[in-house]
Amino acid sequence: MGRMMPGRLIAPEREQELRTFLETYAPFQADTPAGTITFAGTGTTEATLAEQRMIAEWARLMRLEAESGRSGASWGLAFAWHRQGGIAGFCDDLTVYVTGLVYATSCKNQSPTALGQRFLTAEELAQLYMWGDTYKQFEMEQSDGAVADAMTTTLIFSGVGEQTADAATQQAISDFAASLFADMAG
Repeated sequence: MGRMMPGRLIAPEREQELRTFLETYAPFQADTPAGTITFAGTGTTEATLAEQRMIAEWARLMRLEAESGRSGASWGLAFAWHRQGGIAGFCDDLTVYVTGLVYATSCKNQSPTALGQRFLTAEELAQLYMWGDTYKQFEMEQSDGAVADAMTTTLIFSGVGEQTADAATQQAISDFAASLFADMAG
């Protein structure tokens, strides 16, 4: 990657993210699929391999933002999940990034409403990275087939692996997304 240089981050929330990493995790050095990282944290939590990669992925995204002078909504996207319809009139969106950030929104009232954001846990990160490193990108759409009040779920997965995800794996990722959404929208 390169040596860290002083500068400003693109958005104030990025400064908070960095502060959270620094205050949470102890120092470490790691070679990750996102690059080599030397992290000078002041926290006491020993970062798992997945958390080390999360911070390296975050640093890579910050470099891209600094080079371009802006952020990109799809940069670092691991997957996007959308559910719409049903008797309850769902209109739900979840976006998950390789940086571990997850955003949940509702589009039920014609305009997006933020329901929350959080970082994935170490276990969730490990699962996400396993899928992302194993399977190539795909799009999946499921519908329950009902004529009135049909429920449709769409998943756009941005994997970088070599394998094609079978139907069971695609369903597992969609179920993972639905579970994350339910936890956040609670």
